[in-house]
Amino acid sequence: MREIELGLNSKVYLGYEQKTGRGIYAGEDIYPDRVISYTFSWELSPTDLTHFCSMSIGGFWFAHPDKPGWGLMPLGLGGLVNHSQTPNASLNWFFGDEFGYVGELRTLKGIFKNEQLRIDYGIPSKSGWKL
Repeated sequence: MREIELGLNSKVYLGYEQKTGRGIYAGEDIYPDRVISYTFSWELSPTDLTHFCSMSIGGFWFAHPDKPGWGLMPLGLGGLVNHSQTPNASLNWFFGDEFGYVGELRTLKGIFKNEQLRIDYGIPSKSGWKL
C-alpha cells in the first residue's frame, strides 16, 4: 500500500480490502472535524450522463447539488472513499469560482490509524447518488 501525504491535517493512504476493493485509510489517528482533502469534479450534463452511464464506470457520480438532471464525477481522493451507512467522514460540495464544484472530504468523528474512511453516498437513483 502506498501512503500519500496531503498536508491537510492528516496522512492517508490508498489501500485494498477483498470485500470493498480500493479505499482511503488513515495513516495516523485523525481528529474529528478535520479536512482530509478537497476533491475537484467533472461536471456532467444530461447529454454527458447519457454517454457516461453506458460505460463501465457509469455509476461513479453524484447528483449535482444545484442542477437537477446533472451530475458530478469526483476526481481525486473523494472519488475513492467507500460507502457506509455509518460513515466516519463526509463529502460536501461547494462552488469555487476558479475551480467549479469542489468536494470537501471531512472527518465526522475521530478515525484511528489504518481505519478506512467511509462516507454515506446517500440515496441511489437513476440521477446518481444523492448526498
